[in-house]
This record gives sequence, C-alpha cells and structure tokens, in this order.
Amino acid sequence: MKHKNLLFLSGLIIILTVCLSLWSNAFDCGDVNIDGNINVFDITYTISYLYLGGPPPPEPRLADINNSGEINIFDVTDLISFLYLGGAEPNCPPPMGPPYGNLVNIIDCHERGYIKVSIEEDCIEYTYDGASTLLIKHINAGFNCCPLQLYSNISIAGNQITIYEYETFDTAGPCPCMCLYELNYEINNLPPGEYTIEIQGQCVYPDDDYLEYTADLVSSPVGEYCLYRGYYPWEDWGAKPGN
Repeated sequence: MKHKNLLFLSGLIIILTVCLSLWSNAFDCGDVNIDGNINVFDITYTISYLYLGGPPPPEPRLADINNSGEINIFDVTDLISFLYLGGAEPNCPPPMGPPYGNLVNIIDCHERGYIKVSIEEDCIEYTYDGASTLLIKHINAGFNCCPLQLYSNISIAGNQITIYEYETFDTAGPCPCMCLYELNYEINNLPPGEYTIEIQGQCVYPDDDYLEYTADLVSSPVGEYCLYRGYYPWEDWGAKPGN
C-alpha cells in the first residue's frame, strides 16, 4: 500500500511539473502568439503584424525580443538567430504592473492666453506611444475661476478609463465666475487595445452627456473628440448659468 502511495505521489509530482512547465512556457519571451511554444509561427506572426496588417501581439512585450521599447524587424532577426543560428536568448521587457493614471498638469484660463478649440466645445485629445503610455488632454474643462485646488480620481477597469474631476475652495468659497481649463493626464502600464475614455466634469448639466470616446489605440494612436456645450461657461464667457 505504501508503495502504491509513493507511485501515486511520484506521478502527481511529474504531472504538476509538466503542467507548470507548460504554463510558464506559455508566457516566455518570444512566444509572440502565446501558444506555449517559441517557433517559426512567432516569426511569421510578427512579420504579419509589422508589414501585412495582421493583428498586434496579444502581449506586446513578448514580441520585443531585444528589449528596445518597440517591435520592429530587429526583433524578427534576433528571434531567427535564437531559433536557428545559436544566437542570444530573447530578452523582453519585464511584465507591466496594473495600469494607473495621474493628473500631471493644469493650465488655467489665466495662463492659457489662447483657445485651441472653439469655446463652445468640450474636448478630449489623446496620444498613445504604442506600448504602455497614454496621454490625455481635457481641453476646455469648466471649473470655477478661483478654486483652491483642482484634482481628479482616475478609475481603470478593463477597457474603461473614467476620470472624475473635482474642485475645492477655501473658506471664502467660489468666485462668481467660471473658467475653461486644460487638464493633462498620463495613464501608464496600459497595453494596446480599444478603450473607452470618459471624463465626468464639474459644469455639465444633469441631463447632458459626459465627455466619452472609444479609441482604438492600435489603429488610431492619436486622436481628438469634442462635444458641443451650448451654455455657460462654454458658450459665452460673459453670460451667467441658465442664460
């Protein structure tokens, strides 16, 4: 009986070892198509992506064979060298942590001295670096003209990026005027893909739409989306709310 138990435990250890080996290999550097193997299909997958309009790698860092920060023909040649010519092992970037975002800069209406878009528009402008960093500008964000602080809360859940914007005041409270600001955000550790960006601003009427846009960061890494706001502070800087 003891002998049978030992055989069973030995067999279980072997099975677990094989499974763990397969699991770890599935995410090895160079396994571009994530099929658990590094072979010619990873080479053809990368070539198709680079030159034939094929889909992007499911995990882009696994295709960055030489850890250069981008995927290009040198990753293809390095993978060929590793597989068939005794070249160096692939050296991909380490796995990214979870995505996170920060408000990195605020340009208020007194500092701007210009209007990039119509003052009747509330806009998102974005730029993606193709790997992990998304820059978002909220242009013509409406706030009080003398807040103590502007701040935000950024939520990233799956393919949804939601930015909640707030303002605080000192003991004197808000001023009797409004301004259009530019808020700049940076989202890090964001893999390529399609994302919905939603900005919930302060001055939007309860029955009006929040600023929301779905961007395919692979096919359109740069873009802009605007909503028309036909009321103060967007429509007329000298008007009052409701007029």
